[in-house]
Amino acid sequence: MNRPSTPEDFPQRMVRLYAMALECHSAIIHSTGQTSLFESVCQFGIQSGVFDTLWISLMDTSTRGFKLQAHAGQPMEDVVHAPMDQVFRSVSENRPLWCNDLLNDAAATSLTSLARQYNWKSAAVIPLTTSHGPVAAMFLFAKTGQTFDKTARRLLTQLADNISRTMEAFAHVSRHQQIEFALQESEVRYNALFASSSMPMLVVDPHPMRVVDANIKAVNFFQLDHVPLTAGSGLNRASLQANPALVDVLDRLENQADQPAQFTVKYPVSDTQTLDLEVFCSPISIGGKLHFLLAFNDITARCRIEVSLQAAHQLTQSFIDQIPGTVFLKDKQLRVVMANKFLGQVLGVDPQTLIGKTAHEIFPPDLADALTIHDHALLQSGRSQTMEQVLGEQHFETSLFVVNDAAGEPCLGGISMDVTARQQASETTRAMLRLHEVSGQLSEHEFLSMGLEMAETLTHSQIGFLHFVNEDQESLELVAWTRGALQGCSATHDTHYPISQAGIWVDCLRDRQPFVCNDYTNYPAKRGLPPGHAELRRLLSVPVFEQGRVCLILGVGNKTGAYEAADVERVQLIGNDLWRITRKARVEKALQEKVTELESTNRQLLNSQLQLVQSEKLAAVGQLAAGVAHEINNPIAFVNTNLGTLKIYMQSLLTLLGVYERCASANSATDGVILKQARIQADLDFLREDVPSLLSESSDGLERVKKIVLDLRDFARVDNEGWVESDLLAGLESTLNVARNELKYTVDIVKDLTPLPLVRCHLAQINQVFLNMLLNAAQAMKGHGQIILRSGIEGGWVWVSLQDTGIGMTAEVKSRIFEPFFTTKPVGKGTGLGLSLSFDIVKKHGGRIEVNSTPGQGSCFQVWLPVAGPASDRV
Repeated sequence: MNRPSTPEDFPQRMVRLYAMALECHSAIIHSTGQTSLFESVCQFGIQSGVFDTLWISLMDTSTRGFKLQAHAGQPMEDVVHAPMDQVFRSVSENRPLWCNDLLNDAAATSLTSLARQYNWKSAAVIPLTTSHGPVAAMFLFAKTGQTFDKTARRLLTQLADNISRTMEAFAHVSRHQQIEFALQESEVRYNALFASSSMPMLVVDPHPMRVVDANIKAVNFFQLDHVPLTAGSGLNRASLQANPALVDVLDRLENQADQPAQFTVKYPVSDTQTLDLEVFCSPISIGGKLHFLLAFNDITARCRIEVSLQAAHQLTQSFIDQIPGTVFLKDKQLRVVMANKFLGQVLGVDPQTLIGKTAHEIFPPDLADALTIHDHALLQSGRSQTMEQVLGEQHFETSLFVVNDAAGEPCLGGISMDVTARQQASETTRAMLRLHEVSGQLSEHEFLSMGLEMAETLTHSQIGFLHFVNEDQESLELVAWTRGALQGCSATHDTHYPISQAGIWVDCLRDRQPFVCNDYTNYPAKRGLPPGHAELRRLLSVPVFEQGRVCLILGVGNKTGAYEAADVERVQLIGNDLWRITRKARVEKALQEKVTELESTNRQLLNSQLQLVQSEKLAAVGQLAAGVAHEINNPIAFVNTNLGTLKIYMQSLLTLLGVYERCASANSATDGVILKQARIQADLDFLREDVPSLLSESSDGLERVKKIVLDLRDFARVDNEGWVESDLLAGLESTLNVARNELKYTVDIVKDLTPLPLVRCHLAQINQVFLNMLLNAAQAMKGHGQIILRSGIEGGWVWVSLQDTGIGMTAEVKSRIFEPFFTTKPVGKGTGLGLSLSFDIVKKHGGRIEVNSTPGQGSCFQVWLPVAGPASDRV
């Protein structure tokens, strides 16, 4: 990853560059040839720690390439043959090539393949020239980005210039003195760079331990005595006692090897203020002797920021540790940089041990591969995503999102909430809904088996069983078991057995609460498993209660993990529903059987009632038979008399007709006298007047007979017409006609009737009601009385009343008049069913009968019927 220079690595890099420059300066001065010079420069460049690879090559104009002269760092086999056209052109034009982002810089495409191979991020190619122009180049490569800033370029350009001058000197020995002068001048320039550095810098001679040089920044910063430094004696520990920070530095250098080092010291500047100094130490050779170049960087502000950041980090960590779900953050390389304690609990590790690890260091290979591919794709897209994940028996809802760090690099954040309880509740709800859905489609055994399989699945169990508990609470019935319960089971068992012989799965009944055993092997009170029974490792059984009595036991077993409270709740819910639905189905089945039985009984009662009604009709017809016969006999008698008279009339007419026929054939003078005498004898004028009258009277008599017969037939027949809109007053008139002879000698009928609308009813049944009431009224008379018939309309109701002047009723009699077989008539005078049947008929029509009666003053029966008929048309 390309990494820009930061305040932390800038001072250290500058110190190392300065040290490299001083080392190379010394090598240039003491070099005896070009090859040794090139090798020394390459070695010192790598030892500085700034560069990963450094080489120097001479230009080959014939191949437009380079010939390697010296190198240090990575092996150079691939480099020697690498195409360098772009680089050669730049060197030929005496243009340095500076690249701080090697993979993306178009000016350095010739070096891109090498950069990918060796993971180089920065590169520089600096021409080395003589009086003939560019003749060689110095190649420098680093694995960090942004290596060649302004200061680095200035130092390296100066180094290349010094190397170029030395090369020229080797080529022209006569100019050696000029070159030495130039080198001395170069040394002055290096010293000037050291002196003008913005960082306090010291040069320490470890033998004996003393400060031998300091730049102006260091003298002022540490308030050093510059006289010993100018005189060359330096500053030892004794002369630095007033400056304990520098004494501490010298103490640390006592055992310092000739390797770069970095450490921090506290530097008190007053009684109330102390600075944090970062010390960069680089070994250098001065005059062939080991020295240390020290650079000091004030990191007080940075330390304060780091303290604040550490506090913020701890606060953030404390915050995410309280989130009831996993929280993590991964960098661009998908290494974990932050994780909360819940994630550690899920994975069974300390969350801090996850920091810096990738998925392949945490999860199994297959899962790690899938996560890595998915996370890379999400980082590249920059989108957010919410998905569900399953880890063992736990369900998580994970929200993934991309955020940028301080350097602008994308990071992948994630929050995973444990939704296991929600998922389990959803699965349980779906199971319960499914049970309700199929409850009416399956047999009881199929339904119970299905519910048992659901309980086994929801709890991740391997066996399941269901018992009914008999009402005596002392015996069981094994109703259903799952396939898992039969695997490996060779034991024989009864479906019915006493509770006293049952195993621990019935402890839920004995204790009247759910029973859980997560270690059957070591359970002290285990019992009840016969030889050959399927292996039992864990067990959960629940009782189902109804009115304080255990009705059902539902159990599951052999879950991979331990049974928890959520498992108990799910099994209890399913058990409760199984019993409730089964119980309801049984009740509904029994109720349906009862309804069927009642419907059959009702049909029988209806048939019996119809038979009673018909019997009552026939009884009434029998009661009216004599009167009806008398009513029919009267018109038949005068029709018969009229027919006898008509017979005589016909004989006279036939005689007269014979006279006319004889006269017509004789044609004599006396015919007129004969005809006149015959007409007088036949009384033809009377016949002309009397015959039509006789015929009319006979026709009226026959019509009356016909009406009586029709009314009697309509009254007596079985009612099969059903519900029709009928005229109640016409039915009343028909009933009066049937009962006329029964009534006319004892009562006078007074009609005060209001026209009524058609009423939806069984008219024949209503006529039966009218007849029963008319006959009862007539029989209640002492002597001759009166019946007043009235009718009326109120809202959607019509009424017809019969008020008599009979003997009336007491309150006791009135309260019983509608009871079957109750009568006040002498034995043989009534069945006691007339008013009872009338009451039932009116009630089934949706109506009512109101009765008002006063002893000695008569009674009034008022029949109310809805015009639209009853709510149901079934009677």
